Amino acid sequence: MSWIGKIMSWQISRESEDTSNLVDSENLGCLESQDYVIESNSVVMKEKKISDITLSQVLTAVVVSIGTFMMSYGLAYTSPALISMSENSTYFPVTSEEASWIGSLMPMLALPGGFVGGSMIEKIGRKATIEFSAVPFATAGLLIALAPRIEMIYLGRMLQGFSIGALSVAIAIYLAETTHNSVRGTLAMLPAVFGCLGILLCYALGTFIGWRPLSAVSSLLGFVFFIFAHFLPQSPHWLITKGRRDEAYEVLTSLRRQRFNVHEEIMSIEISTTVDRTSCNYGSLIEPRNVKSLGICILLMLFQQLCGINAVIFYSASIFKDAGSTLDENVSSIIIGVVNLVSSTLAAVFIDRVGRPFVISQWGD
Repeated sequence: MSWIGKIMSWQISRESEDTSNLVDSENLGCLESQDYVIESNSVVMKEKKISDITLSQVLTAVVVSIGTFMMSYGLAYTSPALISMSENSTYFPVTSEEASWIGSLMPMLALPGGFVGGSMIEKIGRKATIEFSAVPFATAGLLIALAPRIEMIYLGRMLQGFSIGALSVAIAIYLAETTHNSVRGTLAMLPAVFGCLGILLCYALGTFIGWRPLSAVSSLLGFVFFIFAHFLPQSPHWLITKGRRDEAYEVLTSLRRQRFNVHEEIMSIEISTTVDRTSCNYGSLIEPRNVKSLGICILLMLFQQLCGINAVIFYSASIFKDAGSTLDENVSSIIIGVVNLVSSTLAAVFIDRVGRPFVISQWGD
């Protein structure tokens, strides 16, 4: 049996098992060579369609991931910036207490930003929320870069935190609603990889430039992301909840690149949104059938935050400097950024192959 025949035989057996289970995969080896040619052509056509679907979704995911690149740059800003502020007294002195406020105001405002973002994605849509949230981030970068006094830096960090909180909610929901199940695992890892790139870029630039131009770069990233976000399609889920079924159909057609599955997906979305409106509320989270899933999600996020990774990202340069490391603190931070990037990239590659639980258990050890 030729290798094309083997591939075709595997494809057909998979499709048969998922639909009617009427075809015995062992009997596929008895097909005539002419049938192999016909079916292999069908496989090639199907692979091309799958490729088209993936390409459209990948482009959308990459644009969205620029947002996480921007946010992560803002998260890592304090690591090189606080060192630069303490060593450069040309503008105004920054005490250790003021430095701690610069680092903590951002996550403090991210919390209310997340609540506001959660409300906005339902009222004005996922895309509009993403666009809106990029504006305060870009503005914050300019405020910090041009700050004549410490209070303006505080304001800038607060705006950045609010923006990051709202964007974190909007990007996660938008990406889940625009990607197909078959590629969602891999594409959902793109924001994490881009986020690691943003951290690494901030650490690398901080080695060569001061805190003012470093903040100006964050402002530039915000404006660039705002422009790219303008070209994103609307979320089909949100369009259906607003009764705009025809627009949702057009969006899904452009993302999936084939029409024969779009009607089925539209119907599935309509059913899920109807159920959400009629039976889902905050009380349903504590129902017995949902408690286990809720507990797993909360514990995963809790362990992720309590491991202290955010503190390391925020203050890595200061940590290495205070520890008396013989290696330059900025170089040490860059090493952390590289390791972070490599780990996220490996997780993105293997998550759909080995499964989420395996990746979580192995990467979490």
